[in-house]
Amino acid sequence: MFDFRTWAWTELDFFQNANKSCGAYIELIFNGFNTPIINLLQGHNCVTSLNLDENQISSLKHKAFNQLPYMKKLSLRYNKISAIDNDFFSPLLRIEYLDLSSNNIMDISGFNKLTRHMLNHLNLSHNHIVKVSSYLFNLSSLEVLDLSNNSIKSSEPIMLPTNLRHLKLDNNEIVTWPLDFIPARLTDLSLKFNQLNYTKPISSVKRLDLSNNRLNNFCSDHFSSLEELDLSGNYFDSIPSFRSNKTLPLRKLAFNYMPNLLSIRQESFEGAANLTEISISVCPRLSLIESETFTGLNWLEKLDLSYNNLEKLPKDMARWLRIKDGVNLQGNPIKCDCSMQWFVDYVLSPMHSRPEMHILFLELKCAGPEIFKDLQMVRFTIHENLLCLPMQDVLQLPGMQWLEKIVNNLNPSNQAQSNNITLNVQK
Repeated sequence: MFDFRTWAWTELDFFQNANKSCGAYIELIFNGFNTPIINLLQGHNCVTSLNLDENQISSLKHKAFNQLPYMKKLSLRYNKISAIDNDFFSPLLRIEYLDLSSNNIMDISGFNKLTRHMLNHLNLSHNHIVKVSSYLFNLSSLEVLDLSNNSIKSSEPIMLPTNLRHLKLDNNEIVTWPLDFIPARLTDLSLKFNQLNYTKPISSVKRLDLSNNRLNNFCSDHFSSLEELDLSGNYFDSIPSFRSNKTLPLRKLAFNYMPNLLSIRQESFEGAANLTEISISVCPRLSLIESETFTGLNWLEKLDLSYNNLEKLPKDMARWLRIKDGVNLQGNPIKCDCSMQWFVDYVLSPMHSRPEMHILFLELKCAGPEIFKDLQMVRFTIHENLLCLPMQDVLQLPGMQWLEKIVNNLNPSNQAQSNNITLNVQK
């Protein structure tokens, strides 16, 4: 059976001979072997990338990579490594990318004494890390750090490397804000699926994900550089204020899965005039959007209001035809009566002529009256003013035989109710 630990790495010499100073760099991949202990790999000067994923590795001796002095990338995902000590790094002076995700690591104190290291990308996700503290602070070249899916608690602040740009702390057990010292270059921060109920200022962050925490308020002044923000799955009862001394550069906002959100007020997006994408979806109690709520957003290209509890919409809610990618209203219990005829004429008819918009029709259905229940609203574009006509007139229109079958299938009480609804709307 092949064993990469005893393999004759000299077979790679022909690369060095052909290129004289190893001009061709080699990536080696050894996956799926049962090799619990790595003592000393023979190695080769031409190897710059080594992938040892899924090998049941539980122990790495401190000399394991001594013969790989030019290695820049090392992946050890899906093994059984439980700890990393100082000696592990001694031969890896040129390592830039290290992936230790999906192991059994609990202790990362071995990173603590690293100095003058070239490590740029470190993935420690899907382990059992409880404490970070200042263990990674000396990784002065580190720009990307993934600590998601661990058991990190925030009993003491995490000290981040000074050049860090991207940080993921998703799916941990963080209750209090974990960051005191914030690197000036940190632009991407994700803390989703934790237990946070407050935030602290970070002026450098451009992309922030705080979804699925316990927040019920948010101060936009704390994040003056924000371009993308996800607050989904929290406990807001209203859209947080974006008013500030200056207009935020915010372009994308996600505010989905809000169980307490009842309405969206006219002033909700004052101070966020640069928004291009808004998603406020799956909010089961959201039943009201006020007039002119979105009209001040001149750059808005995409608006998702799907799967809320909206029965009616004001015509002056948005500049409908200026929203390039359309407004997604699918999954709302819309009442298809005369008060929504403007929507059919002014919004659906122009969308119908654009095939790329048809995806927004699939679940855009009527919740009432009973005769129209579960019908796609786009079907009402076939004739003018269809929602405002008495039912007996609608049934006489060309191509409406399908509706006559529905009427005939209704029981007498529902049929009378449907006619009454139409007549009442006419008055």
